[in-house]
Amino acid sequence: MSWVLLIALFPVAIGVARWVVDRPEDHSGPLYWVAVLLTFILLGLAMYMARVEKQGPIPTWCWIAVAALFAVIVVLRRLLKWR
Repeated sequence: MSWVLLIALFPVAIGVARWVVDRPEDHSGPLYWVAVLLTFILLGLAMYMARVEKQGPIPTWCWIAVAALFAVIVVLRRLLKWR
């Protein structure tokens, strides 16, 4: 299963890396990188929740963390648009 994920995500990682390297002037601020980091943390948490769901109920703290991360990411995106 891990090989399938590696093969599926490798082209995505290459595409994101090329996009970031080709347009560095758009991504120079620390606010952008904080939003990107929080988005990847949210993605990792969602993947963790999908794995835990097969073993039993999802802990309540996961749902609270998802809601908080989602709200912070939305606010950061609005701040980036206003800038």
